[in-house]
Amino acid sequence: MKYLVLFAALLAMACGDDQAPLSDGPLTGTIDGKAWTFMSGSASPSAFEEGEFWIDLYGEESEDPCGFGAGGGDSVLFTRPAELVDAQLSLSNNVTVVHGENINSIMTEGRLVIDVITDTTIGGGLIVEGDHNLNGRWEVPICE
Repeated sequence: MKYLVLFAALLAMACGDDQAPLSDGPLTGTIDGKAWTFMSGSASPSAFEEGEFWIDLYGEESEDPCGFGAGGGDSVLFTRPAELVDAQLSLSNNVTVVHGENINSIMTEGRLVIDVITDTTIGGGLIVEGDHNLNGRWEVPICE
């Protein structure tokens, strides 16, 4: 019996999530091996799906994040319905990291949280693991 309990405990630990906890600080980490920190971004209604938003997170400050061509450099992009979520990244629930000379890396390991939705902002947390590593919180204005 004690071996069964020991086996069950080991199995539970082996199957556990070894992902780092979501940081309370700003979204930061590395993209393409270089330090990156979220500085600005925007959420725009999707032209393709009613109720979805296209969310851009930039590593550069933008005076007008809702303006055409706002942001620059390496960035993180994703579309999501305007609803609260706390979900693991996957093939069907991914984010895109844009880096270098407009190289798109589809990231499927990590976690996306959206826990702030107001009339003017969307925000949450993000963990990206793999070739690029990010962890922390973000909040962006909703652009119309």
